[in-house]
Amino acid sequence: MALTRVLVENIFAPLATKDFQSFFTHVSPNVDWIVPPGDGHILNPVAGHYHSPIDFAKATSPLGKCMQSGGIALHVVAVTIDSEQRRAAVELSANEIQKNGKPFKVCMTRYFSIDKSYEILLTF
Repeated sequence: MALTRVLVENIFAPLATKDFQSFFTHVSPNVDWIVPPGDGHILNPVAGHYHSPIDFAKATSPLGKCMQSGGIALHVVAVTIDSEQRRAAVELSANEIQKNGKPFKVCMTRYFSIDKSYEILLTF
């Protein structure tokens, strides 16, 4: 089975309902997950290099607790797949309200590769 837009959308779909646990079932336990520090104007509070889904979840869960809704819903905006159908880019967006009443809007692109069982191995 080839990596398709529908497959990528299905892998990332749980993020739209804040179901990160279901999303992480698609992530290798030995993932190499790099979150960039930002673009120089905005610093990313969860920037870092993570080596497991558990490490990533521990680092990012405090950010979701700052939102009025109790989490961050990430929606798939666009998907691009390479010609070998082993790597993809997914653009995600969120539009939440923080507990302090300020908006939290973010749009990010994550690049990832998968293995033969369609587990995410690398993301940056």
